[in-house]
Amino acid sequence: MFDCSCTYLAIAVGALGLYLVRKYFKGGQFTENISARGKVAVVTGGNTGIGLETVKELNLRGAKVYMLCRSEQRAADAKIEMVKGGCDASRLIYVNCDLGSKENVRKCAAKISQ
Repeated sequence: MFDCSCTYLAIAVGALGLYLVRKYFKGGQFTENISARGKVAVVTGGNTGIGLETVKELNLRGAKVYMLCRSEQRAADAKIEMVKGGCDASRLIYVNCDLGSKENVRKCAAKISQ
C-alpha cells in the first residue's frame, strides 16, 4: 500500500507541475510603466479587440493616437468608452481608412502627416 506521505508528495509535485506548465504557456507580461508622452502612434482597427486595447494603453501613457477605422460610428463609440476609462479625448484622433484600397491608404497617410 501507499504511504500517506507519498500521496501528499505526489499531489505537491503534480500541483507544481501544473503551475509551471500554465506559466510557460501563458508567456511573459509587460509590466513596465514607460511613458509615450510626445510620441505619435498609428493603430489600425483601433475600435475593437487588440487594436482597441493598444490605443487605450498608448493614450494612457501619453501618446497622440491615430485610430484608423472603417466605421466612423464604431470609432466614435469606442472613443466614448475609452474616455470613460480615463483616456484623453484630445489625443484620440479618428481617421477613416480602408486598408483594402491603396489610394485610400495614401490619403490616410497624407492626412496623418499634416
